[in-house]
Amino acid sequence: MSRGALAYPDTFPRSAWGYTRLKRLSPPPVERYTLRLRADNTTVRVSAAMALGDTADPAALDPLSEVLNDPSTDVRLNAIQSVRRLHHAGAASVLDSHPAEAGLVGAIGDRRPQIRDAAAQALMLWERSELVRQVAATVDTALAEALRYTLTRAVDPLPQTWPGDGTTR
Repeated sequence: MSRGALAYPDTFPRSAWGYTRLKRLSPPPVERYTLRLRADNTTVRVSAAMALGDTADPAALDPLSEVLNDPSTDVRLNAIQSVRRLHHAGAASVLDSHPAEAGLVGAIGDRRPQIRDAAAQALMLWERSELVRQVAATVDTALAEALRYTLTRAVDPLPQTWPGDGTTR
């Protein structure tokens, strides 16, 4: 694990839930979790990507956009889900033309169906279905059909990150 990832041991999942939204922390949660995204350990990066969505801080879109291309499928999936969770923080105006939006569009072309579906559903939640339709018009028939099917379904709920989590839709 990188030295920077150890700088804030209180950001491990068991101790972190419950304060990720406390902006009075020094440094604030987005900065703490951004540092953890640079860890060598995949589990640390997964937990950081997950926690960034729980911060309710639109500034978390910046570090999340960087890990939408992480080598780990789990990190990418949690980053996509966190971008979705930030919808509840009113970050819709920030997403427009943000690198995270481009990262979600790029994730639609991922070879893993769970990544593709999660990215398409995130864009649908953010009312960017037209971007999913644009991608569907440029890909092979099987992928286009899968994307069109995703567009006809309701957005699946996310798993709760903590009891009482209201960011699952």
